[in-house]
Amino acid sequence: MLIFTQIFRNLFAVLRHWAKVSSSLVLRLLGPKASPNDDIEHQDDIKRHPTPPPPSLEYIPVYGEWERKRYPNWPDARFQIPATKEHAGQVYYLRKGDLVDASANPLNPTEERMNREDVAREAEVYQRLSSGDGNDMPTIPKFLGWDAQSCTLTLEYQSNGDLATYFRDNDAASRVDLETRGKWATQAARALASLHDKQVIHADVAPRNFLLNSSLDLCICDFAGSIFPGSPVKTGAPGSRYQAGPWGRGYVPTKADDLFALGSVLYLIMTGHEPYVELMDIEVERRFQAAEFPETGSLQYGSVIDDCWHGSFPHPRFAQLFLFVHFIRLLADNEPSSQQTPELDIKVKVLLSVLRASEGTTSTPIMYVPDVQKMATAGLALAGVQLSTYHRLTLLLLALGLPPYDRLTQDPSRLAGDTVSKGSVLDYAVEKCIDKDGNVRCSKPFPVRKESCYKLEWSTDGTFSHTTVEIRDAGSGEMVYYRDTNGEWKPEKNELVYLDFKPKVWGTGNDTVDYEVKKCDKDNEL
Repeated sequence: MLIFTQIFRNLFAVLRHWAKVSSSLVLRLLGPKASPNDDIEHQDDIKRHPTPPPPSLEYIPVYGEWERKRYPNWPDARFQIPATKEHAGQVYYLRKGDLVDASANPLNPTEERMNREDVAREAEVYQRLSSGDGNDMPTIPKFLGWDAQSCTLTLEYQSNGDLATYFRDNDAASRVDLETRGKWATQAARALASLHDKQVIHADVAPRNFLLNSSLDLCICDFAGSIFPGSPVKTGAPGSRYQAGPWGRGYVPTKADDLFALGSVLYLIMTGHEPYVELMDIEVERRFQAAEFPETGSLQYGSVIDDCWHGSFPHPRFAQLFLFVHFIRLLADNEPSSQQTPELDIKVKVLLSVLRASEGTTSTPIMYVPDVQKMATAGLALAGVQLSTYHRLTLLLLALGLPPYDRLTQDPSRLAGDTVSKGSVLDYAVEKCIDKDGNVRCSKPFPVRKESCYKLEWSTDGTFSHTTVEIRDAGSGEMVYYRDTNGEWKPEKNELVYLDFKPKVWGTGNDTVDYEVKKCDKDNEL
């Protein structure tokens, strides 16, 4: 009986469940459908009685998975957003990030030290070039201060940025007139010359390192890699379009490298783009190494650019002078005589007279050029001397009020007694007056007069010389006299000459030669 009772109870429970399901289904099928109006009324009710916003928001961070390394013993719940909130205003968010070793400086200490050294070197160059009396060179940004503790260098602001960016991003750059380009070319050469005069090799001459101020005047900057007496050597590189060849590891840039790069800077100034802009760097490097340079014959100042690339200028001051002369002639050709600018003063007339005399375009004798007394006093304007390139350079220097270049001109007023020329040079083992390393291998030019007597004396490293003295014309480089031992010489004409000392034995040399040229005891005139 009990068994049957239990069976009926279970059966009744199953039937009751299905009866409820069936009843619910029948009611849902037979009941009225909900109308759209009911939904609208429900939405209106929500609008009339909105859920009030939480009185405040509470942002609660949750540790991210990346932090498990830091807290390995914490439970998983600490790294998960909770399923429930204590109030509606709680906002949980996962923290994002990464672990950093707090004991280590996130900056690279070696790079930081090197960067500080670069800025300190740059500050030292600015201090070296600045006079300290407010009359700083206009070829560099004005130096305003240096704080070694914070490693902060303060310079005058150059509002038109660097030359490379100006040509690349400025629409007005394509419309820069020839006069402005000529001004920039002259200022670039002048800037480099001012560095070399102070024995500073820039070693990174490129358009990005020339700045333009609000008046569009050019100055040179960025001396972090520069070389000067007492400084460590740090080799950088201006780029393949500004190098005669690749600079290997340990290469020490020279002034000649600066002058080569100046040629490429001048090329950009005159054309608006870099040399071989359409070629890959490796091809440019190959062509420059082979001395295959872009055509410059059609460019204004093209001859100056070409001379820079071929190493014809021993100092940027000469490039500056030739650029200046081209610039002045451009002004003279384009400027009506009634509206000539202040630059076309008596000095410009001197320059033009010198040029015309040298080119045979005027019959004006050289001795009638204004300021000739100054030139004669310097011993560089001699009656009957044919005007050579060197004469032209010397006269230009004097007309500009500049002293003759120290390494190539000899001021007789500085020499004592009957001494005409005196100094020390390397011998002529490398047949260049200034070799690729900047070593001087020729004497400074000096004037001689026809049939006057000169005594030549020289020695190598303080001993009897193993070299032959060669006397060459300063304009043409042709040898006019030579001798193996100390002795006398009488020139056959008035001219400007220099000395070199050729080793007697091939394959030897590269020694220092001390020389002196005196007037003979019996000769009292020069």
